[in-house]
Amino acid sequence: MRHLLSIADLDDDEVDALLRRATQFADGANTSLSPFTAALLFLSSSLRTRLGFGVAIARLGGSLVDVSEMRWDPNMSAAESFDDALRTVTGMVDAAVVRAPLDLTEPVGRWAACPVVCGGDSSSHPSQALIDVFAMERLRGPIDQLSVAIAGDHTMRATRSLLELFRRRPPRELVLIGPPSRRIDVELGGVLSSRTREASLDDLSGIDVLSMSGLAPKRDADYLDDSQRSEFCLSARHLAGLPGDAIVLSPMPVIDEIGNDARVDERLRMFVQSDLSVFVRMAVVEHMLHGARH
Repeated sequence: MRHLLSIADLDDDEVDALLRRATQFADGANTSLSPFTAALLFLSSSLRTRLGFGVAIARLGGSLVDVSEMRWDPNMSAAESFDDALRTVTGMVDAAVVRAPLDLTEPVGRWAACPVVCGGDSSSHPSQALIDVFAMERLRGPIDQLSVAIAGDHTMRATRSLLELFRRRPPRELVLIGPPSRRIDVELGGVLSSRTREASLDDLSGIDVLSMSGLAPKRDADYLDDSQRSEFCLSARHLAGLPGDAIVLSPMPVIDEIGNDARVDERLRMFVQSDLSVFVRMAVVEHMLHGARH
């Protein structure tokens, strides 16, 4: 049974096929899926991923079941286990999208009774990586011709997954902007490493796509105070150095990594990126269902 828990679960041909299919959906193509039922098992907070997959399932003609908590009441000694909840949900539907604050690899591999798409776990967010690349290519051009800068926390699950995808579809140039304590721990690989440099928001010349990944304060050894984080907040001053035809994206939510004075800039396209995400999620759900039925 095929699952999509990380970018590594897709080969290069599948990545290409998903991006092509998302383009077809964005251009008005219809799907030929037979009736299906899908579940959203979301046990941690979400807006775009939850809504986006829900809309994608509806547009594909599927019936949606939304589960947001595990079984519990005051007469029970503890809540039902995640493993039992996962097995129960996946045993009743054709596909499931799961978001939980843990590594999904072991429980999904052991308990899932239908194809599962990771909607964000403790380390991966594969659909968001596909969405990011799709938006970059749709709005700015082929990845291999772009200089892409990622500013903020490079260890975030969405950024980790994007960099894993970039290892296989490297941009012309990758620029990393972030504090030393939030440097990426993903192996970039030979080609991508040779195209990667570090910079700051004060030098955005030559950048085609700037992705603002966010920078949470965190705790303990990873803690950054407001003054440390402010260095990586995008302002109108920074945008003055960004080429006029560049775009600014974000996996969102945008909290404080983009200043209010920058939010009026027309190059900020993160809401268009969010709109486009539905087409990628449609392609992902269709792909998983086709794999299950053939």
